[in-house]
Amino acid sequence: MEQKDITVEDFRHVLDNFPTVRTIALVGEGEPLMHKGFFEMARMATDRGIRVVTLSNGSTFSSSNVKKICAVGIVYISVSIDSFDPSTFAASRIGGDLTQVLTGIKRLADYRDSHGFQYPRIGLKGTLFDQTQNQIPAIVAMAKSHGVEIFEGFQPLNPMSTYLPIYPTEKLKALDTDEMGQVTAAILRDSAKALTQLKSVSQFCEDEGIALSKNGRGNGLRPNCDEEWVYALLSGDITPCCQIKTPISSNWNLTSHTLDEVFADTLYENTRFNLWNGLFPDHCKGCFKTNV
Repeated sequence: MEQKDITVEDFRHVLDNFPTVRTIALVGEGEPLMHKGFFEMARMATDRGIRVVTLSNGSTFSSSNVKKICAVGIVYISVSIDSFDPSTFAASRIGGDLTQVLTGIKRLADYRDSHGFQYPRIGLKGTLFDQTQNQIPAIVAMAKSHGVEIFEGFQPLNPMSTYLPIYPTEKLKALDTDEMGQVTAAILRDSAKALTQLKSVSQFCEDEGIALSKNGRGNGLRPNCDEEWVYALLSGDITPCCQIKTPISSNWNLTSHTLDEVFADTLYENTRFNLWNGLFPDHCKGCFKTNV
């Protein structure tokens, strides 16, 4: 995906073409709160009655940002924590500072509670490797003590083909089938324990009336992908898949077409039809839904 920020005005055009949307995830391929127009866009959405959720690496919870997060009414924000050990955490993220992240989480939770705000609720997610695969219980205990309330989930390193070129060479060994299998098994085992300490993100969304499912319908014959979400690129173009990161057709642009017009476009229909029938393009390699 081209690395730049969506403009606030283009975001406004996109919202105009979603008159009935109820929830938006303001996320990207970087830290959302670093976008200079993030809070303006969030306010634009909440003023229309749209629930806004987002994610963060936790490094940007300054006192001023904490006040803005609460004031703008962001409902949910998840923070990525990959280890309870500061040195291991630092090795997993460029410039990663675990103390700064934990301090920021506590600052956000304390400000929210002391000033009478209901939101945001704070969630936990992360990526684990073989050397950290058994750390979920310790990470959960640490995060909970600083204000985390919701368990979103952990994953092994994402094997999607579009991510491989940007991974450091030393991390590629984590994509070994046996290693990924061990990490996945540990995550499944310890996630059950984590849910005795924190509310599940699915339960949170059910309580809040936020539609979480994106699994669509199986075709009953072969692996398929029929996500119930659409993904909007910074250009205003939408795609039916989070791994299609370049615009395909000018007819799929929400700054100039309504969502109904996009869905009625023959090429869009054909793309969805192929994904549902298991006819996957190259960008689907490594996706857990496609098994290719």
